Amino acid sequence: MRTPVQMAGMRELEEAEAPGIVWGWGMEPAIPGAVAVRAPREVRPVLSIGVFTTRLKRGKLRLHGVLSCARSLCKKDRGGSENGRYRGTGDGVLRGLGVLYFLHLFSDSGLEAFGVFRAVTFRAAFAALFAFIMCVTLGPHVIAWLRQRKYGENTQKSDSEFIAQKHAVKSGTPTMGGVILVASTLCAVALFARSDVVFVPLAFFTMLALALVGFYDDWIKLTRKEKGLTIREKLCFQAVVGLGVGYLLYAYSPSGARGAVAVPFVEAAFWPTLGYGYLIWAGVVLTASSNAVNLTDGLDGLATLCTITVAVAFGLMAYFSGHAGMAQHLAVPRVPGAEELAVICAALAGACLGFLWFNAHPAEVFMGDTGSLALGGLVGLVALSIKQELMLVLVGGVFVAEALSVLIQIASFRWFGRRVFRIAPLHHHFEKVGWPETKIVSRFFIVSVLLAVFSIATLRV
Repeated sequence: MRTPVQMAGMRELEEAEAPGIVWGWGMEPAIPGAVAVRAPREVRPVLSIGVFTTRLKRGKLRLHGVLSCARSLCKKDRGGSENGRYRGTGDGVLRGLGVLYFLHLFSDSGLEAFGVFRAVTFRAAFAALFAFIMCVTLGPHVIAWLRQRKYGENTQKSDSEFIAQKHAVKSGTPTMGGVILVASTLCAVALFARSDVVFVPLAFFTMLALALVGFYDDWIKLTRKEKGLTIREKLCFQAVVGLGVGYLLYAYSPSGARGAVAVPFVEAAFWPTLGYGYLIWAGVVLTASSNAVNLTDGLDGLATLCTITVAVAFGLMAYFSGHAGMAQHLAVPRVPGAEELAVICAALAGACLGFLWFNAHPAEVFMGDTGSLALGGLVGLVALSIKQELMLVLVGGVFVAEALSVLIQIASFRWFGRRVFRIAPLHHHFEKVGWPETKIVSRFFIVSVLLAVFSIATLRV
């Protein structure tokens, strides 16, 4: 039987504006005195990340390091499920997991300055700053280790003789530097984003999973002196991650919007609903965005700069979607909890800026598939989470153009026996035309900025 305190905690959360973004563990705190928040019936725990357990005792905040695996702690109520979704156990407890967000609890004890940790904008700014500093600090050590191990790029393996000659000077440059970028982003997310919002652990493990796929691909290239994973193998791994993401997003969506795909400039009543086909749709979006960034990563700083503009644009969109007033004013899909994705996008942008410190021409390190697959996958996840998948085509127009140039080149050569571009992807085409590498990167970045600005400007249309 629940105590009066438990019942009061339940009622408080059930009356909250967006209770669906908080979930409980379904168990009592393991540490006496730990901060406990009761979860409402609709909440389902899944994929938790624990970096710290927050504890208040005698007015002092203590942080206990906790490493937890991705695990599902879902249990059905005796009453079954509601609208196809699991209901919480009723006495579920959310331990204060891992985020500096919970420092705002000090404000209830009279230390009002700690109330700033409630603000998404404050945490987003510091997530970007933290990721940047960590990337710049970690970079020289990782680069030195890669050089010591002789994990360098082999440009002679290129399928194009022109590229092999053009980029011969880059041969031996350390690659697999995406570990710097991914580690900085994930650490910033773990510290500054709320882990009790389902999008946060989902983004964490999506980026980590695709980074591992890219790392395995890079590892094969560097240690076995082979071309890495085959296209089919890489697509298979990406599809598995995409289908898993699609299932979780489908399961957590409100029953009225489950499986719906938002179409820009079209009323919500006319948006198509895919049902379980949404899983395939999510797999396609995640795989396409991951590979598009991977194809763009061919010149010093190109993928990094374009990712920054896309991350900033989607960070703003996520903030708008999570804010009820702004979502209504701008006519964007209202997604409770989406504001935490703004913190994730800020961390990604900050990490990319830090990585650009070493990746700008002439590059000291390349991100490799370890970084590019993870970046593209995270961008795709954010687009799916805030239901702006189709807007991704506009915001990430440079990535789309790079991917389309490869598809068009392959199709044209197979069907008609001739090439549309001198060489694909698109940035290599301009290299063969005679543009300097720095000019190509600068102009692609300018286009990326313009597309991002235009995308934000069209939200009210």
